[in-house]
Amino acid sequence: MSAPTAEYVEQHHKVACISAIILSSIGLLFLCVGIGTSSWHIDYDLTGITHQWYTSYFFTCYALNGTCWNNQYLSSSVVNYYEQPLTSLAPVSTDYYLRLRNAAALGIIGLLFVSFGLVAAIFLSLRSKQFQKYSGHLHLFTAILFAVAALFQRAALSEGARAFSVNGYSGNLYQTGHALTIAAIPVYAFVAARIYL
Repeated sequence: MSAPTAEYVEQHHKVACISAIILSSIGLLFLCVGIGTSSWHIDYDLTGITHQWYTSYFFTCYALNGTCWNNQYLSSSVVNYYEQPLTSLAPVSTDYYLRLRNAAALGIIGLLFVSFGLVAAIFLSLRSKQFQKYSGHLHLFTAILFAVAALFQRAALSEGARAFSVNGYSGNLYQTGHALTIAAIPVYAFVAARIYL
């Protein structure tokens, strides 16, 4: 391979890797904001205009007076007192909040895998003689980290969907971050495959 061609190919790999890093960084930002905010599921009053409840994987808020409870400690008596529509019965309430705790744990694990994959991708985009020998293999490892992250994110969304439907901006941000994570996987795999050649 001639020097100009080799330089072009190396530049192409670098652009692809930086594009994937930007894509996955935006995805991580959306995932963090989505999972950290409360508007996953919004319940409205009878008029359908005023927000009455905000629910996320971690806490539930009564919008009319701003009171929030950690889902782990939210008892059915509190729920019944404030007439939370999704969990008016005690067995339903217990199952509901167990599913939300499971979804929260899966979502956090997905975030960790995205973070690890992003750190690995940033290190691999740097020029270093230590990484040059194994860069193709390591970029493949980055794609695998993102694939595992996408599986955990999908599991979190599926487990959460068994408790409530997503109708707020927080859930939409998380789903967008999940889609960006999936979009980054083939880019990292492409970079790894091109480095092998």
